[in-house]
Amino acid sequence: GTIESAVTSRERVLAYPRLLAQALNCEVTGFDFSLTAEGKTWGPVSVKGAVFNEEVKDRIKETEPTNVKISITNIRVKCNGGDEISAKPINLEYNH
Repeated sequence: GTIESAVTSRERVLAYPRLLAQALNCEVTGFDFSLTAEGKTWGPVSVKGAVFNEEVKDRIKETEPTNVKISITNIRVKCNGGDEISAKPINLEYNH
């Protein structure tokens, strides 16, 4: 499964903690994650690979799920063993 919409829920974000490259033979090699809630921003935290690390998952779990905004930026993708390229940022939000 995947998250198909920018408006989602905390449960879906935790259920699908992996970034998937849309192009064939490509993989996400890293990204920066930040979370804003209650007027405070946590991050950005640099993540290696395509999966949210435990620090990121714990922050999502610990944050009250009211008006939360997640920004995933500086997404790095490698295709066919070539050079890393940048992908468009992802912005998610949830209120439950």
